[in-house]
Amino acid sequence: MDKIKIISKECKFSNWLNVYVEKVLLPNNKEVERDIIEKGDAVGIVALNDNNELFLVKQPRVAHMIPDFVELPAGIIEEKHNFNPLNAAKAELREETGCDPETCTWTYLGKYIPDTSSCTTKIHLYLAEHVQVKYELDLDEDEYLTSFTIPFAEAVKKVEDFNDRTFNDSCAIIGITRAAHYLNNKIGRASCRERV
Repeated sequence: MDKIKIISKECKFSNWLNVYVEKVLLPNNKEVERDIIEKGDAVGIVALNDNNELFLVKQPRVAHMIPDFVELPAGIIEEKHNFNPLNAAKAELREETGCDPETCTWTYLGKYIPDTSSCTTKIHLYLAEHVQVKYELDLDEDEYLTSFTIPFAEAVKKVEDFNDRTFNDSCAIIGITRAAHYLNNKIGRASCRERV
């Protein structure tokens, strides 16, 4: 497939995210205009302790007027993380749950694009196993959230139940699903090795 060619790009807003109007030439040679939100990549962490409990956070999400939105610990990958996803995941785990990021096992669960129509963000997912709470929460000045745990098996059931509204954001739904798939495969491989 031919590439998309940018003809012009005009910045309409610039702050912690940038909004552009781009005129582009599509592979079929049709010229169109698109609004693009340029926002940093982010991380989401599926953090499990040795009791197989999942760490979650509740925080207000003003865009949807929800005062206690349930999410995975997550955050933007910033310069202070050297724009490294794992560094950002470790920092967010520490800040939002008080868990020690250096004493757990980290597995990369891939990345995904939450909004293909208008936003440049990609989200990198990590599984952190054997996490232990060691610190107080260390939130940014504009953050207000609480951290809590639920059994991971319960979280998986909630994600699989279309009538359950506990998880409404793509990061939690995809992260929990990928972690469950990874862990089931890991257990299956271990069982196979034990039988040999």
